[in-house]
Amino acid sequence: MPAEVQFAEVIGTKVKQIRNMTQEEFDKLFDWHHGELPKIIELENGVLAIPCRDPELNGPGSFENLERIKVGSEITRANSYKAMIATGAVGAVAWCDPEGNGPGHILFQDGDTYFDVR
Repeated sequence: MPAEVQFAEVIGTKVKQIRNMTQEEFDKLFDWHHGELPKIIELENGVLAIPCRDPELNGPGSFENLERIKVGSEITRANSYKAMIATGAVGAVAWCDPEGNGPGHILFQDGDTYFDVR
C-alpha cells in the first residue's frame, strides 16, 4: 500500500498535535481492532505518522516515548523501517504492539496517499 518515499513532506515540518486515531482513519487501514485506537502524530501540513505492527500493516502498533515529541517542534529525523521519528535529539519509537513487543513500523499518510520515509 505505501507509495514512493516522500521525505520532504515530513522532515522540517512541525508537529500540530498528538491525538488518538479516529475510527474512520483506522478503518481505512486495518481490518480489525481491539482495545484503544492508537495515538498518532499529526503534522502542520496534514501528514499523519501512524504506528503499525509491521510494514505489511497487519494491525496497529504503538509509540514509545511519545511524550518526548512536543507540539510545535520540528521533525528532524524519521525512518519508517527503523520505526523512529524525532524532533532534535529526542524521539519516539513505534512498537509492534502496546506491550512493546518487537520493533514496529511508521506509515505516513497525506490524504489518500500512504508512504514510507527512509
